[in-house]
Amino acid sequence: MRKVTLFLVFLLFFCSNIFAQNFHLSFLAEGSLFHVKKLSTDNEYINGTDVGFLSLYLSFQNEITEEFTLELRPGLFLGGELFSGLEAGIYGRYTFLKKYFIFSGVSLHFNEGAGHGVTREVSTKDDTYTIIGIGAGVKTKLLNFSFTYNLPLENNFGYIAYEGKMYTTRLYGIYKLGIELYVL
Repeated sequence: MRKVTLFLVFLLFFCSNIFAQNFHLSFLAEGSLFHVKKLSTDNEYINGTDVGFLSLYLSFQNEITEEFTLELRPGLFLGGELFSGLEAGIYGRYTFLKKYFIFSGVSLHFNEGAGHGVTREVSTKDDTYTIIGIGAGVKTKLLNFSFTYNLPLENNFGYIAYEGKMYTTRLYGIYKLGIELYVL
């Protein structure tokens, strides 16, 4: 409940500045790779990557100074059968040399529990995850390009039955490449 209250306070902050000159609205699309580790019931580890499909966000940005921007980012994370759901995040962005930026923040991911996959049985926790994100990017007039590393604070999020074995699936990181299009 506390997380939802903090989210609403920040939402009110951004909405109060919606008509200010320092307010920007953009669409952000990101492709993802997951760093996962699967542990079987007989303690056999499988390391690897899974591909997340697409993340789609609206980005509400409020320029506090010429270099520093606060960003509210609600959206939808389509991560396949293991990690999909709504997300909401708040980020701080620092711009330097007028065209490069670094950012960090925190997101809440509201995971939708999944059922069966095509070749395997999948069960994920229908839960809320806190994710810390850091990244860097390049600005152009209409588009931004970014790379983000996301670290979930809890990594045990599902189970997979595959080839006769049951695996606990742990998520250790999400790597994202993003394209951002400014609307306002």
